[in-house]
Order: sequence, then structure tokens, then C-alpha cells
Amino acid sequence: MGKPTYENLSEVLSKLLSEKNIQQQELAKQSGLTKATISRLISGSRGKRTSFETLSKLARGLNMSVDELLSRLNGDDTSSFIVSEPLKPYNDIDSLTGREWKLIKEFRELPEERKIKIEARIEAEYDIVMEAKQARSKNA
Repeated sequence: MGKPTYENLSEVLSKLLSEKNIQQQELAKQSGLTKATISRLISGSRGKRTSFETLSKLARGLNMSVDELLSRLNGDDTSSFIVSEPLKPYNDIDSLTGREWKLIKEFRELPEERKIKIEARIEAEYDIVMEAKQARSKNA
């Protein structure tokens, strides 16, 4: 099998949802991603790249390892899947700014339903910024 493409991710997610009899809303809830993000991943409209964090969340929501998900995308060769950002070490917490600490503290105090709405807004904004960045680099 060749390099896994974003279209492969779209196809594989559709197939896995069908095999596991899971709806997009349920995958969103189990993965921590928004339903809009799941929908864009399945439709292929999110772009050609995805982050390791997104793949990790998808795998968790599908009750499988990231390796298993990548294997479904590209047989046993998972080295060529396009991941838009490297896995960051967890000790990156030392580089948080005062503003970021304040936001985290405030976020933790919110009820779960408000956290979900905020996460959806952040994901949507992130997608917009990354798509614009990708379009700029493609045109450069």
C-alpha cells in the first residue's frame, strides 16, 4: 500500500465507524474531539494534515491504539503518514505564560458542558488558522 493520504483517513474512519457501529456524535464524545471536527475528518474537508494529538484522540475514541489506527491507514508502514506537528514533551508546561496559566485555571472551574463548548470553539479557530497557514505555504 502507498503513502496514507488524508483521503485514506477519511475512508478508514468511515469504515471503522461502520464496523464498530458508532455514530459521529458518540466518537466525538469518546475522543474529546468536536462533532464538527469528526465530520470534517470524515468528509476530508479539514485539509491534508492532522496532528498526532488528533490521531491519538481518534484512536482513544475508537478504542484502539494509535499504531492500530495508523496500521489501518497504511498496512504495517506507519512512518509516512503526514502529521502536522511533532509530539510535544509533557514537560513543556514550564513554558506556559501567566496568561495561559490563568486560562487553564479558569477553564478548570467551568462546568463540563461549558468546557465542551469552549473546546469546540478553540478547535474551529485552530482549524481556520491552520487551513489559512497551509494555503499560504502552498501558494508560496
